[in-house]
Amino acid sequence: RVITHRVARLLELGHAPESIVAVTFTNKAAGEMRERLKRMVGVQAAAALVLGTFHSIGARMLRTDPEAFGVPKRFTILDQGDVSGVVRTALRESGVHAAGNDRRFDLTAVCQRISLWKNEFLSYEQARERAKNGNEYDVAAALAFEAYEDRLRSLGAVDFDDLVCHVADRLGQDDELRTRWSDRIRYLLVDEYQDTNQAQFEFLRRL
Repeated sequence: RVITHRVARLLELGHAPESIVAVTFTNKAAGEMRERLKRMVGVQAAAALVLGTFHSIGARMLRTDPEAFGVPKRFTILDQGDVSGVVRTALRESGVHAAGNDRRFDLTAVCQRISLWKNEFLSYEQARERAKNGNEYDVAAALAFEAYEDRLRSLGAVDFDDLVCHVADRLGQDDELRTRWSDRIRYLLVDEYQDTNQAQFEFLRRL
């Protein structure tokens, strides 16, 4: 309610709807926000607003500016099943099963570790260093991490984490890109801001 009324007020003051972005955590909440705004400001104005989750807005930015973000024009977003398949290949390519170690790691557990490191913006080297104090799953995931990312690039694909992490990372590295997007988005409103993780916080901060 707070955000929808603030958006309506910004429009009333004459601000362009395409300069307003409202971020929430679920597609359901984003849909409810848009329905409320249709009733408050009309269908046309509501359609021009950017309302969505962190991930849907990140995907929109990648599709709008693929070259600047370093992704193919027709990149693919992998679902969890695809990610598990790529991780399985990455484990094999990184030699985790070599030297007689044919133990089959739980792919979900390995995926979770890689996801966590990406959301903390850890490099491959930092992940391997952290894994030294962890268990065998940490070691396996750290060994597979770089091969996994290489495989995504070769496929012209991104995973769900990249929709926030990669966008935030590129905004932090490229001043011109960051300026262009922060000039485009004049008002950035965030629902449940206290629940943001590190990657989401950096996504917002850099915009």
